[in-house]
Amino acid sequence: YNGAVICSVPTSIEDAVEFSSDVTVSPNPSLGVVRITLANNVHEHEVLGVDVYSLTGNAVLQHKGFTSWFDTKNFSAGTYVVTVRFRSYSVTKKLIIP
Repeated sequence: YNGAVICSVPTSIEDAVEFSSDVTVSPNPSLGVVRITLANNVHEHEVLGVDVYSLTGNAVLQHKGFTSWFDTKNFSAGTYVVTVRFRSYSVTKKLIIP
């Protein structure tokens, strides 16, 4: 082992858009339970974690592995960033809490 790590990350807007379709966050805007849906070609075991951040960078939810839903009832109104982390890339979605 020489310490090198090889991974695939989006290197262009086209790659980022391609990966973006792997995850759906709904309903959006939401006042309650938010569902996370993976594309048919993506499997739950591929997800390393799901994180939700406020726009100020505060983590409001961090979940190891895949979760298909989370509750926003304790979230303040505003815009949040939902990140679904995979081994070789991440998908980020905007979530609005009215």
